[in-house]
Amino acid sequence: MRRLAVVLAGVALLAASCGGKSSKPAGTTVRPTTTATSTSTPTTTANGPTGKRLTRAAYQAKLTKIARDIGAQLRSSTANGRTPTKEDLTVARKTVNEFASQLARIDPPPEVARAHAQLVNALRRLATDIDGIFEKVSSAKDASAAIDALFAAPAVQLLVEAQQELRAKGYDLDLGG
Repeated sequence: MRRLAVVLAGVALLAASCGGKSSKPAGTTVRPTTTATSTSTPTTTANGPTGKRLTRAAYQAKLTKIARDIGAQLRSSTANGRTPTKEDLTVARKTVNEFASQLARIDPPPEVARAHAQLVNALRRLATDIDGIFEKVSSAKDASAAIDALFAAPAVQLLVEAQQELRAKGYDLDLGG
């Protein structure tokens, strides 16, 4: 059965629709590290990005590049026509963690700092929960139920919420490239 393909394709789809390397463990909460008065140089901490706060255009460009690169990695796990294996799931977990880590290194514009942190946290939760999501998708009676199980997963719901908040702020997350 191609249930793992549904999970990996769903993760790839989410990665492509969302949009760098941290040593923080999965599940760690990401919080913006700058104060409301700091707009050019963020505070450097162990929990957040370092470097210059990105402008809206630079953030969008960085988000697009990371999402496309990671999305391509995830799609390559399912693009060869074979039934994916547990090893593919391990690759997907590592790739999603890498996606979260790359995003965690970005210092977003102040208006999306909260949504950006939610996106990073949702990706880390997805990486942590991917085995359980796979089990639910695998036990689904048909493809429609499998897709329902995927999108009912709390980690996926968190990703959708972060994506919606970013879109509401005017950021283009249709990054299927």
